[in-house]
Amino acid sequence: MGNIRGEVCGSSSGVDGQSSAVGVEGNQSSLQEEAYKRTEREFWKLERQRFCKAWEGKTKILICEPSIGDINYQAHETMCDLIAALKEYELVSNFKFFKSCLGRLMVSYAREKFAEYAVNVGFDYIMYLDDDHIWPLNIFTKLEKYIKDYDIVAPLCLQRQYPYTPVIYKSTYSKLKDGRTLYNNVKYAEVKEIKKGDIITDADAIGFGACIVKVDLLNRISRPWFFNQVGVGEDIWFCMKAKNEANAKILIDTSIEAPHLKDKEPIYWKDFKKAEWEMKIGAEGKTKYEELDEINRKYVEDKYFVNENKELENGEKSVVGYAKPDSGVEISSVSNVESKYFSPL
Repeated sequence: MGNIRGEVCGSSSGVDGQSSAVGVEGNQSSLQEEAYKRTEREFWKLERQRFCKAWEGKTKILICEPSIGDINYQAHETMCDLIAALKEYELVSNFKFFKSCLGRLMVSYAREKFAEYAVNVGFDYIMYLDDDHIWPLNIFTKLEKYIKDYDIVAPLCLQRQYPYTPVIYKSTYSKLKDGRTLYNNVKYAEVKEIKKGDIITDADAIGFGACIVKVDLLNRISRPWFFNQVGVGEDIWFCMKAKNEANAKILIDTSIEAPHLKDKEPIYWKDFKKAEWEMKIGAEGKTKYEELDEINRKYVEDKYFVNENKELENGEKSVVGYAKPDSGVEISSVSNVESKYFSPL
């Protein structure tokens, strides 16, 4: 039996019983190590729960910053300033704030682990703040008045890609013949006009660049909370689940902005309104963006280039653009000239 077990364990010693002992000892060591890790995890879970209970009577907020590791310095600085402001607010309020970090992780996994931690330890709210946003120092105190009556509360957040549309959505659901559900999300701004200062309570989903989520909501919906296979963002998926399974209430206060960082430039409401104007269709069937682009190109051509009709070697005629001698341009392509872009302020 010793030889047989030794061969199964992968030993080449050939000594009866020796490899068996090694296999058993190794297995026992592995089990002991796993038991120790499990005990350690349980110990720290209980310790965190105990620490959290020490603030009994306080409303406990867990501040979570999902990150893939590329934190913009502006976001980092505003986070430091925000934490300092919230610590001061603790002195005059019934709130206790905690900051948690998981390091570099896929965003959906980070949100899931933050949520799991909040449930296990006993927090009242999660405040998600993404590392590619900047936040006003009064973001919590402005949203505080809504958190008891709503499950998800958020300021105005915009996409960082042109045309910088608000990340607020309406959703539709259709049942297929095979029993599956078909989901469709439409940008809220395409359904209803949004005015700065609006309080929106009929949205079905939002982006989680900055928001406060009631931990009780997590206990009312199935897990996993932030993973899906339907091709939508983890935050949109969470809201859709919350709406369908728990009839979650969502509120967005558009008077508060959490600007999204596009490279190093924050995107504000004024940028969205400017892009919205540029995308409107004019009388000739072109968007303002296209009209302005044509004006811009013509301006560049007139200032820097001269076009001449040339006859090619094969007899065909073509218009060839040359840089004007006094233009300071050494190329003959309009697209390579950096120029001022005309648009309203």
